Amino acid sequence: MPTSTLAYVTLPSHLRGEATALFSLSRNLGSSIGVSIVMSVLSRSLWINQQQLGERVQASPQMLAGLAGGGDPIALPGAIYEEVSRQAAEIAYVNDFQLLMWINLAAIPLAFMLSNPKLEDI
Repeated sequence: MPTSTLAYVTLPSHLRGEATALFSLSRNLGSSIGVSIVMSVLSRSLWINQQQLGERVQASPQMLAGLAGGGDPIALPGAIYEEVSRQAAEIAYVNDFQLLMWINLAAIPLAFMLSNPKLEDI
């Protein structure tokens, strides 16, 4: 709501109908593109992290004792894969939130470009 108010307050009243449609369209397109970018970065990062973690797995007795398989040799590969996938997902989510942080930090200067509305326009 505050962004809508900021977008419309500086416009003359006869242009607010078209501005509403344009603002809604750009917000929906930006959301769709943003979700697509974040999901592609997440899936790519998940795959890369899973490959990098998987190539470094070393089955030590301490690691095997901590897995969910309970020491069952048949369930051991699945338990190792599950743990590697869990850790890769955690790293991928951290990478995604870091990307979102940098995008937001880059967008903060845009808030200072907004003009102050004149009282007669409100």
